[in-house]
Amino acid sequence: MKKIGFITSFGLGGGGHTNEVICRLLQYHYKEYIQFFYNKYSCTLPNEPSRINNYSFCKLIKFVNTEELNDYNLDILIVHRSGDDHWALPNFEKINFKFKIIEINFHGAIRTKADLRIFPSISLVNHKNINHVPHVVIPNPISYVSNNDNLRNELNLNNKFVVGRVARGDSDIYCDINLNAYKNIEDENTVFLYLNPSQQAINDSKKINIKNIIFLNPTVDTEYLDKIYNTFDVHIHSNSIGETFGNSVAESFIRGIPTISHDGFHNWPQSHKEFYITTPDMYINKEKKSIMISKYTIILNNLKTDLKYRKSVATQQQDYAKSNFADNIVINKYIKLIDSM
Repeated sequence: MKKIGFITSFGLGGGGHTNEVICRLLQYHYKEYIQFFYNKYSCTLPNEPSRINNYSFCKLIKFVNTEELNDYNLDILIVHRSGDDHWALPNFEKINFKFKIIEINFHGAIRTKADLRIFPSISLVNHKNINHVPHVVIPNPISYVSNNDNLRNELNLNNKFVVGRVARGDSDIYCDINLNAYKNIEDENTVFLYLNPSQQAINDSKKINIKNIIFLNPTVDTEYLDKIYNTFDVHIHSNSIGETFGNSVAESFIRGIPTISHDGFHNWPQSHKEFYITTPDMYINKEKKSIMISKYTIILNNLKTDLKYRKSVATQQQDYAKSNFADNIVINKYIKLIDSM
């Protein structure tokens, strides 16, 4: 059996969450044949939530100098990187390692050292024009617990139509299309539940006078995140640049939550559009912003007023997710690849 190493990261966003899910699933399969490493760059800033406590399923080994990785007689090292984040593993590119390197690459840069790269989407590969490098495309594994635990009683949302957004609080990806669409359908029976908003999102909600909105702080608690998702009737995704995969879209799909999205406005992959092959009416292509808001509003209102339609969309999106990025399907692809190295 090969000896495998995996360099972890404990960040708040989709990358950190994906890292945790992959580590947990590989630990379950490889058991004592896989070791998990981290350094000071794996950790978050002191004022940010960290996932390190979520790694109780394994023993974490801290290293100070990247050269130390050669001391563990590994056959394969798996790293989870953007492809240009040299700061995360100082001197990694200069060291001669005894093992093969698999890079799970989430942004499509190819400046780091790897024998093989795993990209999460075909759209990312095509957009970055990186078909020439040794790679495979494997989507991010999406895990969830199938139950009905939610926050409706706690937040007094029973009998409300709850529109949700699971966001990243970065102003550079924030987009107000979903806020404006919600404002257009808001009434006394609707609530917008917004996880991890940017300050601009909070400001804009006040500017356009949204009355029924609840902002939630970021979390790395997976059980609490399940409860948040389970509170949504509809997930309204909005990102100003686009996605190299689209974790929050995939997470809502697999839970059977109808999800609307749209193109971003920058020179960036729109990988989340791949998910909408069975429900193309839930996705809005790039055009004049005011027209996109109008289209978003129509879709959202249809989901609000037509329960049969909402359930139909939910079923189609969930079926797609379970067939394409359910964690058991995806991790088997990882295992097959690792065993073939």
